[in-house]
Amino acid sequence: MIFQGELVRLYKTDGKTPCGYAVEWTEPRKFLENLLMAVAVLFLFVGVYTSVFLPGAFDMPGSRVWVAFTALAIASFAAFWMLRRAATRLRGNAKVIEFHEDGRIWDSCDGEWKLRVEHIRSIEAIEVNRKPKPEDSNYTHGVRLVTRQGRIARIAQNLEPDDSVTLVVLLNEAIDRVRYVGHGESRQAVNGAEVW
Repeated sequence: MIFQGELVRLYKTDGKTPCGYAVEWTEPRKFLENLLMAVAVLFLFVGVYTSVFLPGAFDMPGSRVWVAFTALAIASFAAFWMLRRAATRLRGNAKVIEFHEDGRIWDSCDGEWKLRVEHIRSIEAIEVNRKPKPEDSNYTHGVRLVTRQGRIARIAQNLEPDDSVTLVVLLNEAIDRVRYVGHGESRQAVNGAEVW
């Protein structure tokens, strides 16, 4: 999967009044990627078997059977290459989290959160899964949010280490932009106290 992450400005229904920022990113479809790679490896084995072992059983180069096995081997290698390429270029699941200037948080999985922007303490990249063998998946990291009360919410998982850092930077940038208040302005929290 090719990671995509983007910071987007949000507008009210009039299309002109800004109201917050959203971060859009993609997470891998691990099952589908693994399935495509497994089928690709199957085609590789078929290609190797039909190109190395089967033509030797029929010792007549140029015969119809030999030509058919050669064509099957070429088709198997082509299928292997196409499936492997499709697995690495597979589109990920699109995720969105929105930070509104009034403090609301909304995401594409859970809808509107009870948590507000002013309750966020930090956003961090974390290692979710260890990679014991070199051939294991690179999707070892995720992103978590820590509140001022010490609660933790996982925002993303199954990302590569660099992609998780990119997502953290985008999320922190969105929160910083939402928290910025112009000169002489203030916002009211739920309890009426000034925020930021």
